[in-house]
Amino acid sequence: MSIQNELRKWADNAAKGYVSIVNEYGEDAPSFYTQSDLTKIVTSPEVIILGINPGSSGTYLSQKGNPNWGLCGKDMDGEHLIKGNFCKNEFGHPNWSDRNKWQFWNRLKAYFGGVESGNPLENEKKFVITNMSFFNSKEAKQLPHELLIKSIPYTLDLIRILVPKHIIFLGGKGMLHKLNRVNRNNVLFEMNYEMIKPRVYKGKFNGIPFLSVPHPSAYLRREERQTVINSISDFFYNI
Repeated sequence: MSIQNELRKWADNAAKGYVSIVNEYGEDAPSFYTQSDLTKIVTSPEVIILGINPGSSGTYLSQKGNPNWGLCGKDMDGEHLIKGNFCKNEFGHPNWSDRNKWQFWNRLKAYFGGVESGNPLENEKKFVITNMSFFNSKEAKQLPHELLIKSIPYTLDLIRILVPKHIIFLGGKGMLHKLNRVNRNNVLFEMNYEMIKPRVYKGKFNGIPFLSVPHPSAYLRREERQTVINSISDFFYNI
């Protein structure tokens, strides 16, 4: 089975799962979506980049009724979910297609600027960017813990299908603390790591090498940002 067929099956299952979680949670359940367009992936990517959740707000009910999402009042399905952040912006383009205008995206691309084989974020076939939970909240700390626990298994399934060569977590130590908290009472994944440089951690997540680095939106001094760039460059070179 091709990776696209697997991803489409995954998207159908994940969409149904998220809708089920929403129905259990009630009318205040947050909206959800992924980020990069998974229809572009034809083989295992060089890297999957993972935050905790999308930094936005709004309920799932409002998402279904928003014409920019194109759901026409119906529930999210796999055909839509696999497209990533397909919500149309003020110019009528999917938000994802205008990512080069985002400060977050440009800072993230700069993180990979030292990779000797070339910046993987220049080629949509080489990377996936998404979140451990697709549920929205303006700040990660506002995402209910129960939603994080219930939604993470779908991201774990995605990682299993993609088999990326590298994982980059965004959020440094804070991200790892959140993942450890998720794993505390019900082990969902295997993770071990150590700090290799200030604010940079290296380890394995379900057997896949990862780095956890500060989120691109975090305030970093020039030398701290260069440390992240150098760490990612070394990470890609040594795998």
